Amino acid sequence: MVLPLPLELPVLPAPRERAFIVLMDPDASLDSYLAVVEGDPALTAAVLRAANSAHAWPIQPARSARDGVVRLGTTAVRHLIIATLVRSEFASVEAA
Repeated sequence: MVLPLPLELPVLPAPRERAFIVLMDPDASLDSYLAVVEGDPALTAAVLRAANSAHAWPIQPARSARDGVVRLGTTAVRHLIIATLVRSEFASVEAA
């Protein structure tokens, strides 16, 4: 069985494309994750929300993307990026 392909394949916005490139690199640096987070307002909001949550035990609030990425670390930021990208893709499918 062959599935028909759409006539036009969707193109990812540049920030989302950069996010996937960083996610595929197992040796990505903290600065690479920071560049991805700073390039996408939804990712910045997700990181700041997580960094300032009770789970992160903040003594002082994270006020910048850098503060949030450093507080959470690359593993947690990686999970947040994946969750945010997947959530936004499902939202666009529901809207269609």
